[in-house]
Amino acid sequence: MIEVEITRDGQAPRRVRLADGAFRLGRHEDNDIVLDGREVSRHHARLLLDGSDVVIEDLSSGNGVLVAGRLIRDGLVAEGDVIQIATFELSYHHVVPEVDGEAVLLAMDGDDVGRRWPLQGECLSIGRGDDADVLIDDPGVSRHHADLVRRAYGWSIRDNGSANGLYLNDQRLREAPLRSGDILRIGTLRFRFVIKAPEAGPEARTGQGEATVILRRDDLGDPASAPPPPHVASPKVRTQTTASWWAYLLLGVVGAGILVGLLWVAQRMGVSG
Repeated sequence: MIEVEITRDGQAPRRVRLADGAFRLGRHEDNDIVLDGREVSRHHARLLLDGSDVVIEDLSSGNGVLVAGRLIRDGLVAEGDVIQIATFELSYHHVVPEVDGEAVLLAMDGDDVGRRWPLQGECLSIGRGDDADVLIDDPGVSRHHADLVRRAYGWSIRDNGSANGLYLNDQRLREAPLRSGDILRIGTLRFRFVIKAPEAGPEARTGQGEATVILRRDDLGDPASAPPPPHVASPKVRTQTTASWWAYLLLGVVGAGILVGLLWVAQRMGVSG
């Protein structure tokens, strides 16, 4: 998915997100990206998106297409290159797909203001007809105005050839991927597309399973107050015990020497008597 930034004569930029596919640019309202300028041809150029590749193709326009200052008929466009179509400048960058979660369509005005439609399944229809999944009672809305479609990258909005068109963030489009916070205008009403991040499961809340438990120093208590492990004498106790054993041994040797000396003296006295 890419986000295209469109600027013109120092005006505030417009941003449009596009998924893989072909998108036509030009002055006429049936284009995927409308560039409303007199120097722009009705169907001026086409953007082709395929994975990381972005190709611009001139549709035999009157004033041509420039990429990085060079006039081209078709060719690859690198991220950061400026595409110039008359007084419009376009550039793009890749964006990370939306994190999966619960998608909701929220009414911002009208009689249903505040109402939420949870988006489930693969495709939901929007319109004034009784069979619409998202029923909007507004004279500016066609019976089958648009569809919300789940794609591999997330949700997308698609116009079904409605009379008054489909607007995403004030930009009229036939189809575009959606990101949380986008504003849709359908007829005279506005809707906000919101993705709620999934809540943490029981494993993450209880510290079980794959969740990581982080211990702080305060959780461990004072290391100095912890008792020594069982069956392990402290070094101080072992030193005292060893010194006592050597003292007893020394006393025994001295006592034995005194006893031998006394016996020898007694023996000598007996011989001399």
